[in-house]
Amino acid sequence: MILMFVSMGNPSIYKIEDDTLLVVSQALNAIILLVIPFLLGIVGASARILIATVRPELKGNLLISSGLMATFSWIGIKSGVLISIIAPHLEKASIAPERTLNSAHDFYTMAFVAILVGMFSTSLYLIVSEKVEQITQQVQNKKIIEKKNKKTDQPLQAETLRIAKQAKTLSGSRLEHKLERKKGTKEKRQKKGDEKGD
Repeated sequence: MILMFVSMGNPSIYKIEDDTLLVVSQALNAIILLVIPFLLGIVGASARILIATVRPELKGNLLISSGLMATFSWIGIKSGVLISIIAPHLEKASIAPERTLNSAHDFYTMAFVAILVGMFSTSLYLIVSEKVEQITQQVQNKKIIEKKNKKTDQPLQAETLRIAKQAKTLSGSRLEHKLERKKGTKEKRQKKGDEKGD
């Protein structure tokens, strides 16, 4: 309600400034321009996926993420941030940064960069995913082996206990038998001694 009264009294508040129009125009142009590296990144990712075994449910995510990475690479080159970061290394290699900046406007150079970034992004994901799957598989195999060992160890332990009990019983019975024999010989000796005394 208040906004309506303010609008009626001051219609000039809805006037769009020239700076705003310029920013909106640049944003619209950037969106249209960045569609190109997005599509080229998808092309690079598709080439990498075709020579690898990728689960079907991951293909869509990989293509979109690789296209976005290619788009970010174009933004980094177009903005000059990437060149300013690597400029000291270019000077050491006797390469003029101005030459690199000028080559950033070459369409085929930028297209090649976008395709390479798309392929690299997909390759990086595939390598990390493969390593994670290998580690997970090793852990699962280790758990399965430990379970099998426990299952095989239980009968062995029971058999060992049974044998130990049998050995204990046998040794006890042998000890009793020896004691009885000693007792019998002792009694025989005593009888012989008594007979000699008589």
